[in-house]
Amino acid sequence: MSAVSKKNKKGDDPVADSIERSSINRQSSPDVTVEAVSSRGSIDTTMVASNGSVTSDSVASGSVASGAAPLSPSDNQSDSSFAAESVSSSTYASRSVSDAVLPKAAVSQGPSGVHAIPAKADIKLTYSGNTYSEGDYRWNRGTYSRPQRFIDIWSFVIKLLAKRWFYSKAWTYGGSITPEKQTKRRKEIAVWLRETCLSLGPTFIKIGQLFSTRADLFPIEYVEELSKLQDRVPAFRYEQVKETIEKDFDRPIDELYKTFEPVPIAAASLGQVHCAQLHSGEDVVVKIQRPGLSRLFEIDLSILKGIAQYFQNHREWGKGRDWMGIYAECCRLLWLEIDFLHEGRNGDKFRRNFRGVDWVKVPRIYWRYTTPRVLTLEYMPGIKISHYEALESAGLDRKRLARLGAEAYLRQLLTDGFFHADPHPGNIAVDPDGTLIFYDFGMMGQIQPLTRTLLMDTFFGIAQRDANLVKSS
Repeated sequence: MSAVSKKNKKGDDPVADSIERSSINRQSSPDVTVEAVSSRGSIDTTMVASNGSVTSDSVASGSVASGAAPLSPSDNQSDSSFAAESVSSSTYASRSVSDAVLPKAAVSQGPSGVHAIPAKADIKLTYSGNTYSEGDYRWNRGTYSRPQRFIDIWSFVIKLLAKRWFYSKAWTYGGSITPEKQTKRRKEIAVWLRETCLSLGPTFIKIGQLFSTRADLFPIEYVEELSKLQDRVPAFRYEQVKETIEKDFDRPIDELYKTFEPVPIAAASLGQVHCAQLHSGEDVVVKIQRPGLSRLFEIDLSILKGIAQYFQNHREWGKGRDWMGIYAECCRLLWLEIDFLHEGRNGDKFRRNFRGVDWVKVPRIYWRYTTPRVLTLEYMPGIKISHYEALESAGLDRKRLARLGAEAYLRQLLTDGFFHADPHPGNIAVDPDGTLIFYDFGMMGQIQPLTRTLLMDTFFGIAQRDANLVKSS
């Protein structure tokens, strides 16, 4: 269901411990593969989960079929395609509502404090109590300088190494090292990490979000702070959204959508989500990729490759660690994150696997309204799985939901051999009738038949308390 959060045993150097565990624990199995699936022209949709007093937008992103052929307003969409992706797998605006599930009319108004983005740069947007203008971050302008990125990224690495070195020095604590002082220092470093990831832009926001789900590798202070990256990303202008859509489809936006809300209901590192309605009357959400994202990835990843090579060749830090392997894996995952068509195919498969299950819902993709940078997805709001008060106020049994979540994953692992590899709370919601809703199919995994058989034997052995069966499996 949600990522299990547990505290690590913290040594003298949590940063070094985390990096070492991350590099040592990188394992690949010939039988189990995890793939980041997105589609570079598909749409991310935002599924809004609201609790009684706190509402989060769980962004589901759908992937779209390639080509995105022009269509007439009356064209119906095939039910065969669909996928969901969390816009940067996170929620990007909070608002107070009285309903357990935010109605479409309310969603279309945009989050509280978020205003339409005018043509002038001096007007600011407010997300979750924080105010940003387009000029606050260089990366949000859509144009990037390689020399400046080189300086910014290497400065971040050098400062991180300096903080790591200072962490274990008693004189930096005013004399003696105590657990309380180290906890305070870890919190300070965590805040700095989160703010720096945000200032460096999409590449590092995505990396920070990945780390925020690894409570098994990083100190809890880091995990809690990095998770805030989910609602600290500024939106980009509606003019840029309109330009992207019309360029990809070669048609005016009003020919594609009957209505299109100019104010985004969610903004993330890779794109933002808008509510819309098709000419057929169907309510949808549209995810638009952030301008210049491919160019930014090219620059950042080339710089990160040099950093990985430096660490790999270091006499101390390179021993027993596959820095280049870690870089290659991160690079692959990041590129797949903006490959929305790939994600769409994963979403289709996932939906087919649960076609006969009435307690699981998966939003469908409107392929003819999708391109490599635009994804149109079925509007399917729900209550975020981690909003316990909202679930209880809606009269839902949390124990039943936990059982259904476990059953859904056992089905994926043992029956289908195709599983959701990013099951954080932002990617799972609950319908008011108790049905589970899955979003974000950018990262999926596959298990080969032989491995599924061995896993089944292991589970049977555990259930029957048969140590020999468990050992043999």
